[in-house]
Amino acid sequence: MKRFKVYSPKNLEGVLQCLREAQGEIKLLAGGTDLVIQLREGSVNPDAVIDISGISELKSIKEEEGFVKIGAACSFTEIAENDLVKKYAFCLAEAASQVGSEQIRNTGTIGGNIANASPAADALPALVALDSSVTVFNTTGEARQVPVNSVSAGAGKNNLAAGEIITEIVFPALGNTWRSAFAKLGRRKALAIARINMAAAVEYDAEERVLTKARVALGAVGTVAFRPAWAEEVLIGGTPSPQLNEAFVESLSRAVEESIPGRASMPYKKAAIRGVGSEVFEKLFPGL
Repeated sequence: MKRFKVYSPKNLEGVLQCLREAQGEIKLLAGGTDLVIQLREGSVNPDAVIDISGISELKSIKEEEGFVKIGAACSFTEIAENDLVKKYAFCLAEAASQVGSEQIRNTGTIGGNIANASPAADALPALVALDSSVTVFNTTGEARQVPVNSVSAGAGKNNLAAGEIITEIVFPALGNTWRSAFAKLGRRKALAIARINMAAAVEYDAEERVLTKARVALGAVGTVAFRPAWAEEVLIGGTPSPQLNEAFVESLSRAVEESIPGRASMPYKKAAIRGVGSEVFEKLFPGL
């Protein structure tokens, strides 16, 4: 491991100052669950590491003007246990509670999960289903909003420019007519890296017993999480029933087949998504 300079700023402005001053390849350290391993293995060799783990501006979870805002340095444990997240984004609380081991959940951060762009990241389908965006700052202090599913440039790559940092994740606070759920399938029940995962957020008119809106997101299928339009169309206008569940999982299976044609894993994932999709449907509409 080559020597590198470590910066420990005290606030967000200090982080931006460090990004302006640091030379060469720069890495941000929040939870460190991936970066520390990469440093030990020598797969990354930065000239500077900026420790952002103690920046309070990046660790808040709040509701403002109808939106939930989660600091990029919030850990998965903090997200899973937060009452606002449970109330307005239950699928994200579920996803966060299933990330890796307890130690990883205690240290790993949602911003790192997004920036690392792992195809199997558990948070991403939930965030896509919630119609999330991320706030990105550059070294001049300018901020821009980026849809969360536009951050990834493929497995392990992101579309952030040099000197940019994700500061928060923002999504609409789902009202009382909305419900959401998450499920995954891994090789093992504990510490499982998803072989396939998905989340859904739906608006349901309980009086008319009809679904009026739906956002569904699949992860660990291709290189990025995506929304299968057919599955959403099947749900919208439908009444929760075993028949709708069957039509839903059939549409998910079709979406998987068409998204990764020719892949060796396609037959397995095409079949597996049926069980994962049914689990999500039953969480959304228990007791059918």
